[in-house]
Amino acid sequence: MILTLGPDAVFTTGDNAYSDGTPEQFTNLYDPTWGQFKALTYPTPGNHDYHTEGAAGYFGYFGADVYYRTTVGTWQVYGLNSNIPRDSGSPQVAWLTSELAANPSDCVLAMWHHPRYSSGKHGNNSSVQPLVDALATAQADVVLNGHDHSYERFAPYKLKGMREFVVGTGGASLYSFRSTVKGSQRRIKSKGVLDLTLMPGAYAWQFVTTSGTVLDSGNGTC
Repeated sequence: MILTLGPDAVFTTGDNAYSDGTPEQFTNLYDPTWGQFKALTYPTPGNHDYHTEGAAGYFGYFGADVYYRTTVGTWQVYGLNSNIPRDSGSPQVAWLTSELAANPSDCVLAMWHHPRYSSGKHGNNSSVQPLVDALATAQADVVLNGHDHSYERFAPYKLKGMREFVVGTGGASLYSFRSTVKGSQRRIKSKGVLDLTLMPGAYAWQFVTTSGTVLDSGNGTC
């Protein structure tokens, strides 16, 4: 499906190589499949990547920074890490706040593993609120998360004006939904990818299943 879409960039929302993120799992499981897009990939690590001490498999494979800022088209993109300290006094939040102030942009996207809100198996995660607060202060626009093995889209009001997508549908077994969290607008239990079009001042999305069916779509402005 990703080959069919022909993306300019690929974002991952963590748990890249199941189930322990070992170097061998990256070599034998990730690389033959998602590895086709390694040169285009902007990754983030998940808790399963940290099952191997220090997420050695993840960092060894991608050579990524613990957290980082990059530019995709006209958008500022932040790859964050919800597996390390992310409280308001943490180095990560201090770095994020500084980078957002130094690099103002009309359109900002951030991604990390554990969602602030989710109607899935793992539910809400208040520990990432400082990341949310820093992004909201800078009027960011889109947040991508994983962790729950399902697809969910939230109304922007739920995340302080940012549209949150939970996309954990890239390979592992799927989870059923539990109690629906207020603000949830679409919930899908199907393997597939979120196809984002990032434009100057705007974005569009569609969730495409592995069979090519579009089950959710829409657009927004920065």
